Amino acid sequence: MVLGRKPPPFMRIRQLATPLVASSRRDAGVRARPGARLSRRVGAEPAQGLGDHVGPGPVPAREKDTAATGGDARAAPRGVDGDPRCAGLSLSLPRVTEPTDAVLTDGVPARLVDLALASRNPGAAPLEDELQRFSRLMQDSHTIAWAMPLGAVASLLDGLADEYATERYGARPAAFRDRLARAAGDEPVDAFLRAVAELVRDPSFGVCPGLGELPLSQWEALARFGIVNEFASQLPTGEYGRDPVAEAHELVAMDHPDCHGRIADLAGMLQRVLYMFRTPGELDEAFASVMPSVTSARLRLLLDAVHAHFAEHH
Repeated sequence: MVLGRKPPPFMRIRQLATPLVASSRRDAGVRARPGARLSRRVGAEPAQGLGDHVGPGPVPAREKDTAATGGDARAAPRGVDGDPRCAGLSLSLPRVTEPTDAVLTDGVPARLVDLALASRNPGAAPLEDELQRFSRLMQDSHTIAWAMPLGAVASLLDGLADEYATERYGARPAAFRDRLARAAGDEPVDAFLRAVAELVRDPSFGVCPGLGELPLSQWEALARFGIVNEFASQLPTGEYGRDPVAEAHELVAMDHPDCHGRIADLAGMLQRVLYMFRTPGELDEAFASVMPSVTSARLRLLLDAVHAHFAEHH
């Protein structure tokens, strides 16, 4: 912590909570250990709500609870370490998942499992094509490639394969385990994970095909060009006699005066999409089936509006 600066909010909460924990433990005749952390049993089912007991089975009764309530432990209000005076206050907030489970439910492995599962639908793109689109997305930005190189993605999958069939894997989110099993199909889950990891790690996998060879899919278009579609889809198409140029200027001005964030990002992405294609026709064709609102004419209207706005107001 840097001296002279206020501690972050979570640190202030911890500092406020520490005296209460120590006080309740002294009153209960228990010596508080510095930095003591509540643990939960490996493999226990996730708790259903705040304050619920973590793990299967009833909450173990304490002698002082039963003594105070005539043998009925359920009737005793329980707070910090069972101190009735702290009823309603619980520092043992149950974890729905392990901290590392976020990477499985909302990280790269989750995205790959979703793609693998979707590829099993009738008429869906083959998994190899979807993984190539994934590679194209991951290398779309230097920032993404720096933060999560493909080798790191492969290592995550190998680590998950090593964990498969262990008690720790059994404690992972059930929804993720179910989706992964269905994505693997008849293949053993660990073998499936290693096969995908090997493919992602292959140097040739990083050589992404162009849009002419492997067209955009809807999920890839939304992930890469979502902000372009957001603005392009709001432009009029000539109905009701509205002026497209005026509408584009008004649309861009809606973010004023905070234009140096989202609108600056929009400007860069508009130029990039326009320069990705040799002709307006190629651009329109590439987006026709996935983002019909994204056309060369609309993007140029928006880009002109951005330039005009910054020239006039900034």
